[in-house]
Amino acid sequence: MAILEHTVWRILPGKWDAFMAHLEAFRPLGERPDWPQSRLYRCVAGGADSRTVFWQIEWESLAAAEAFWAKWWKEPEWQAVWAGTSAYLESIQTQYYQLIP
Repeated sequence: MAILEHTVWRILPGKWDAFMAHLEAFRPLGERPDWPQSRLYRCVAGGADSRTVFWQIEWESLAAAEAFWAKWWKEPEWQAVWAGTSAYLESIQTQYYQLIP
């Protein structure tokens, strides 16, 4: 892994259960062979509260991440599922980190 994509989702108050149900719509997309391995984490202690979700994907390079997302944002299935996501989000921020050897 050379690049870690780290996205922070802040879920709106009172929307946690609905957000979790909405995530199920992503499951078939995540099972496609061209989808990278990704992980979701919920904060349980520390500076963020329990309405904070971290989504992480490992990439070979920043170029690989950019190429993947350029393709996926054109996918009708992705667009349909993603379109409903903003109803649950207070904020979203994506960062890319380089592995320090």
